[in-house]
Amino acid sequence: MGTRPNSVLLLGLALIGGLLLGTNAGVLDNRIDQCNLPDALVQEIRGYQPIVNKIVQRIVGGEFAGKTWESLAELVDTFGARLAGTDQLERTIDWVLERMGRDGLENVHTEEASVPHWVRGFESAQLVAPFKKNLAVLGLGTSVGTPRGGIIADVIAVESFKEFEGLSPADVKGKIVVFVPEWESYGKTVVYRSKGASVAAKKGAVATLIRSVTPFSIGSPHTGGQDYEEGVRKIPSAC
Repeated sequence: MGTRPNSVLLLGLALIGGLLLGTNAGVLDNRIDQCNLPDALVQEIRGYQPIVNKIVQRIVGGEFAGKTWESLAELVDTFGARLAGTDQLERTIDWVLERMGRDGLENVHTEEASVPHWVRGFESAQLVAPFKKNLAVLGLGTSVGTPRGGIIADVIAVESFKEFEGLSPADVKGKIVVFVPEWESYGKTVVYRSKGASVAAKKGAVATLIRSVTPFSIGSPHTGGQDYEEGVRKIPSAC
């Protein structure tokens, strides 16, 4: 593709700081033979396999057959998104406690915990040159917001971190960097979402956009978490 510095984008992200808690997106599977764990812990984990098999059997073919899917559908339809620290999550926890107790599970309880959280505000993006076009956009979890009035800047698009490394700070400074890597797999593509903002900020970018981390998308952004590197200026990031 090569770089494209000839488009101008208006990016507005009204996001309130904090943290969005989630799993490490770099962990791709649960293959225990690829985990860097002490042998004793590996053996302990393997020892739970018979219990896991019993649970799976009861869910798939036993008394819970079909109920798990129905419960999940009810949870999602009733509570929607459940970001850490939100009222939706708190109400979901209460619902899960009640449901687990009704299903006969033992020792069902909660524990006090301090949970930082990140609040999504209003996002918008518009191509303003060479023609105007409103773009579908979602801020990435933990992203800082844009200044009031948003950011208007030239765009430079790159297909990989390697291509980006070949650009000078002068090429990047003051621009919005758009990462559009070719889809290979979730694990190989998601790194642009999680690390792209800090990588671009080191060369003076004012914001970043990334492609949806999915093989197919029909104008529906796929948001997710991202991480800022310590000591690097935080810039807005969206998809």
